[in-house]
Amino acid sequence: MVLATNPGEIPRRQRVCDPCAAHAHSSAVLYEAEDSALGPRFRAKTDAAERATVTEELLRVKDEVEQRAAAPQESAYGSLSFLVASAVGFAAAFWFLKDEVALSNPAIWILLAGFVKNVYEVVGRISATRQFTDGVTDPEKVFSGMDLDATDDLSTAPTSTAASATSATSEKLKENKYASVKITAAQSDELIASSQKSLDKVLELANTDVTKDSAWTQEVPTTENITVYSRDGKPSRIYKCEGEIPLSPDELFDELYTNLETSNVWNVTAAESNVICKLDETTDLVHLISAPALGGMISSRDFVNTRTWRRQDGGGYVIANSYAGKNILKTQKGITRGENGPTGWVILPHPTSPFKSRLIWILNMDIKGYFPTSVIRKGSISEVSCFVRNLRRYIARNAAKDEHAPENDSTNVQ
Repeated sequence: MVLATNPGEIPRRQRVCDPCAAHAHSSAVLYEAEDSALGPRFRAKTDAAERATVTEELLRVKDEVEQRAAAPQESAYGSLSFLVASAVGFAAAFWFLKDEVALSNPAIWILLAGFVKNVYEVVGRISATRQFTDGVTDPEKVFSGMDLDATDDLSTAPTSTAASATSATSEKLKENKYASVKITAAQSDELIASSQKSLDKVLELANTDVTKDSAWTQEVPTTENITVYSRDGKPSRIYKCEGEIPLSPDELFDELYTNLETSNVWNVTAAESNVICKLDETTDLVHLISAPALGGMISSRDFVNTRTWRRQDGGGYVIANSYAGKNILKTQKGITRGENGPTGWVILPHPTSPFKSRLIWILNMDIKGYFPTSVIRKGSISEVSCFVRNLRRYIARNAAKDEHAPENDSTNVQ
């Protein structure tokens, strides 16, 4: 979801829970009422001006972030270890001076106050950490799958001028971000070979009859008309989700593979999805960044993966992602580097309709960090469920727009 409360404010993509999504939806209704009152032409001009302001603001903030990254990581005063050392220092000074100086001396009370303050801050930080870990029991808050109905309509096409400016700015930022990535011929061959192994593994898992394999456990999804199974695996538990998607195999391939960099329009858990470089005709290197959760208490995760695809005999596709290693791209401050095992989609023709597909999603993702296993498991089930649900709603929304487009055009002509 893109959050911005005031005109000109920088939008922040954030994963939210359902109550927050409902609140956002009610706010969106007010904006729609405003659109009706002021008229589309007035709103279009306002939006174009706001986009230019936001673009300039994003560039300014980017420069500030880069400057902060070059500065020292953190002040010592923000360190828990410094607070502990400071408290010990105050306690030692108070202990040695209590018999040498009268209790009426202000220095004694200053030392005591400093000691108490440091102890209070240390206890507060430790308590906050424990409360956070113990309190995260709702998977929807860890891997939030917000309904598309509660999001802003990001698929609305901007004016051509604003779109061109935004696209050019995005390409420039992307080019600067990945300028340090250099892939040698030997690395490229190794990554391509690894991605092919992952693709074969994804296909093997997709073809497994989970109803006859005791290693697989049936899970309860949070979305209708899908099945979810899971089993132990490395680097994390493996999930297999299967369901129908109202797109032909070719169209679904374009949505999941070709349109990766714009998939965050409907995939609300993704903050950024970028193609770093191509390795061959069917393989590339991608960088994926998830949106933070719980208002930023769970930081963003990023994944550097190889991505490859293969067309299947008889129709359909296999798309596979696999961990590319930790040395290709430096980690960013405030973002935790995750790791993928063989992960991907198998797109199969529908048995009764050429306009539908069967989608099998194999998920094997280690987000790192210290979370209860039960929360990660429930969160992963919610993740795959919400992914399918939001994809279906995005497709339905686009289909509805296409149906009404001729009518709208004729209305405008009149």
